[in-house]
Amino acid sequence: MTIVSIPTQTQSSISAEQHWDQFAQFALWEKAAGGPDPHMSLAGALSESESLEERRWRIGLYVGFYNVPSAEAAWVHWPFLRVKSEGIEVMTDWIGLNWKGFSFRRERRAVRTPRKMAEYLESYWIWMAELPKILRSNEELSQEALYDLLWVSANDNLRYAGRYACFKLLEALKRYGEVPAELPDIRPIGADSPRYTLAWLYPNDAVPLLGGNSKYELKVVDRCVRQGIEELKTRVGVQADFYSFEVYLCDYRQSWEGKRQYPGRSQDSELDYHRKIAAYWGSQYKTRMWAIREQIFPYECLGEQMGWTGVRKPLGLLLSQTGITWSDLIYDWPKSAGDPMKPIKRNGAEH
Repeated sequence: MTIVSIPTQTQSSISAEQHWDQFAQFALWEKAAGGPDPHMSLAGALSESESLEERRWRIGLYVGFYNVPSAEAAWVHWPFLRVKSEGIEVMTDWIGLNWKGFSFRRERRAVRTPRKMAEYLESYWIWMAELPKILRSNEELSQEALYDLLWVSANDNLRYAGRYACFKLLEALKRYGEVPAELPDIRPIGADSPRYTLAWLYPNDAVPLLGGNSKYELKVVDRCVRQGIEELKTRVGVQADFYSFEVYLCDYRQSWEGKRQYPGRSQDSELDYHRKIAAYWGSQYKTRMWAIREQIFPYECLGEQMGWTGVRKPLGLLLSQTGITWSDLIYDWPKSAGDPMKPIKRNGAEH
């Protein structure tokens, strides 16, 4: 008999049941704050009145910079019709000349030079032009099969857009770009972070969850994901699809390990990205972000309304040090800021 040990990086100081309690609370309050990936919702809401071509173009810009302020600064200067008229190369030259006017969410490290961003945007422009033909010629496919086809196409044709960026891109196109493709799993190949979290939740399956990509191992991942989606619904009433469940898994791991994450952090980070670029653009860039944020997110989660100006770094340690999941709907940040490890509840908060 072969004895297979659980990889040490998955060993945890708390039990699977404790992880489930904390994971469920994290998902509950992340959804309540407008997540997961509230910046995607913001990008979509900013574009909802535009033409289909414009929406798809803006999705490509959003995924390129992966924050709304930088993408918005680019698209107000270069909407779809201007790019179509003057050429994508002229637009990417302009981005290079104005490179100091953009910032990047750290997950988009791959495009942090003008040349790489230009290659990504030029490849996306070509791929976006082919997208209607791809959709028309594959109308008979199921939504899941169409997703798999587009997944291969995007990974093969987009420069500097691997698993992570394509995962975000196809979800945004489904939500806001009229692309009827349905994610059939969590894209488990290369999904190290969500698979690590699954191993905390299902330690008896840790070996295949953290193994390779054999047919058996991928089947175990799929089973645990489907069970987890049902468990999350049972515990706290959060209905997750494959996309949101994958993001919850990733973000919870970061939160539990003390690596900056907490429900509402993405809204906070957009404040930082806006501040980084606002001085450069000055009056050339009049953002609509504030009005849309107020429309789609809880008032309590908006730093521009409640008095904070960006990411609240101490909250990234709260879960790992205390077992408490932050929520602006439960806790009062101005009152808690003096000692964030002992958060003070809002008046009337029951949880």
